[in-house]
Amino acid sequence: MNKISLFGLAMAIGITWFLAIIFVGEFAMYIVKQGYGGAWDEAVINSIVIFRGIFGLAYPGWAMESMGTFLAGLWGFVHGFIAGFMIAFTYNIFSKIFVR
Repeated sequence: MNKISLFGLAMAIGITWFLAIIFVGEFAMYIVKQGYGGAWDEAVINSIVIFRGIFGLAYPGWAMESMGTFLAGLWGFVHGFIAGFMIAFTYNIFSKIFVR
């Protein structure tokens, strides 16, 4: 049975989560800066603000600025790295136990 690279999966999930947080943060700033009179519907803007507020619960200090978004992305990388490491570690243990 093949083992999963602990570091490889940890880096993949960490980087993916970092990029996802950066994308959501920058997109939210773009939408909100266009304002309610822009091309976006008010319901869309409110949904994005609420979604970003929920992310802000997990990553305190995530404000409507690029530096706050980057710092939240770094925290997201750390969380994703730890999660990826634990997933790969657990998979490697169970793949030894349940080998056919």
